[in-house]
Amino acid sequence: MKKRLFVGIPVPKQLASELSQIQKQNTSVANTRWTPKENLHITVYFIGNGFENEITTKIQRIAAKNTISELLLKDICLFPEKNPRMIWARFETNKLFSELCLSISNIIHPHKATEWELIPHITLARFKNISNPSFNLETSISNSIIQVEKLVLWESVQQLRGAKYIPLKSLDLKSKS
Repeated sequence: MKKRLFVGIPVPKQLASELSQIQKQNTSVANTRWTPKENLHITVYFIGNGFENEITTKIQRIAAKNTISELLLKDICLFPEKNPRMIWARFETNKLFSELCLSISNIIHPHKATEWELIPHITLARFKNISNPSFNLETSISNSIIQVEKLVLWESVQQLRGAKYIPLKSLDLKSKS
């Protein structure tokens, strides 16, 4: 049976807790859908509908050949800059991250061109119909560097109150040697 799948990097629990403080600071902002703390991740590639076993085999091949030692948190921002619709925890651009994303894209959807800049990020919230968004994005992050050792294949299950992300398979990246 096909599942709605994506590949991502898990967020360390400490960072997820610190990022969730932004949600607590902005509970009064209307028309905002916050990402539950347990759903926070860095998206590597959204696959869409696919067969778990088939996708896992392909992703394992890519993971075994790639490494991203770490990602550095740059800022908490509204995105895109013009007509923002999301709040991101944005990381510095990273060549190894971009190469990994493109490798997965090429093996999953070989004829689909990737035309956007690959920016590692965590989507903290999405919002609609806010003409002048005013959020308190100040938070204290104890460690802005995350170590990246694995990818996770997740299933996105739609529910009444939003999607629930179920981790299906953890895939180790090539060790840093």
